[in-house]
Amino acid sequence: MRAFTVYHNRALFFHKDLSILNLYGKNTILIHMYIEKKDAEGFSIPGGTTGRLYPTHPNNEQTVALVETDGVYPEKGFAINDVCTETIVMLEGEFCIEYNGEEYILRPGDVLMILPKHPYRISGKGKACVCITPGWDSAQNHIITPNT
Repeated sequence: MRAFTVYHNRALFFHKDLSILNLYGKNTILIHMYIEKKDAEGFSIPGGTTGRLYPTHPNNEQTVALVETDGVYPEKGFAINDVCTETIVMLEGEFCIEYNGEEYILRPGDVLMILPKHPYRISGKGKACVCITPGWDSAQNHIITPNT
């Protein structure tokens, strides 16, 4: 179930879909979103990465993903996002992240913000919550490999 609370003309409304935003127009403000796990889309990436991508904020402000890795992402080269900041919050296990020519070891409770246009590579075994701002768009994410 998805649930949304919106603010319009000094009143709060609770709805199960976002049609309320269209009904009341541009002066309506989204207060909160509640999304159950079953509404998230599962994904699998070669190299040992799986996860769940939750629906993006209606104004494309943010997407959240739960990511599990037991291997390397990407398998070859580095990932790079043209637009989004990817904030990794480590929940379980340990990741080694190559980013900006440095290596960072993330353990539960550690956070690393990967800024747009900066290549990175993740290895290890663990689970993380990734907050992506603005919202995720696969067209913005690329795998780059050094010229050999």
